[in-house]
Amino acid sequence: MITDEMMSHAAALLAEAINKSLPAPCECTHDYSTGFERKMKRLMRKVDHPVRHRVLRAATSILLIIFIGFGAVLSISAEAREIVFGWVRQQCGSFYDYFFVGENRNATQAKYYPHWIPDDCTLLVSYETSGGEEFIYSDDEGMLVQFAYISNPSNESLHVDGVEYEKHKIRINNDTGEIGIATVSTETNYVVWIDTDQNILFYISGKYDEDTLLKMATNFLKSN
Repeated sequence: MITDEMMSHAAALLAEAINKSLPAPCECTHDYSTGFERKMKRLMRKVDHPVRHRVLRAATSILLIIFIGFGAVLSISAEAREIVFGWVRQQCGSFYDYFFVGENRNATQAKYYPHWIPDDCTLLVSYETSGGEEFIYSDDEGMLVQFAYISNPSNESLHVDGVEYEKHKIRINNDTGEIGIATVSTETNYVVWIDTDQNILFYISGKYDEDTLLKMATNFLKSN
């Protein structure tokens, strides 16, 4: 009969054997891309200063509410209120923070997926977030390619490197968006757009040219 003590002893011996078979930490090296390292540093800044990010978002919301309170046009214009209540972009250092202001009355549980991707893309992971879903790929140069959407933005925001990018407006499936082209070759480009009817924010980034990004965006489709 195998007792619990025997199982515990065997597990300890196995763990010790596995640890001895692993290489030394100094031998475990990997060269990450500059874009990946920047994204990780940005994430660490957010984790280290969560209060600061919440205060900035709250301050922006309060200013918008004050603006509405003193704006005669906004008090009578539903169209103007829609401009204020919705997705807002705020610059935070070297990146943009997209977040939703006001009550999202059009929240949806709809799911989307990348229908077309370049041939050199390999799926690494996909996962659901509190407000949507993300798909992470890797291209043949080891650069990350990201597809993301936020369909229920109450508790989620999007952070985009792009302050120093060359940007211009675009339209994706009749929705207004923006494409950003990096000014240095080590950074990834991006496209972000908003479905204003359902308040859904979409985002794609990768080291591809504008035509390829737009093809990827127009084929970011709703699941049946």
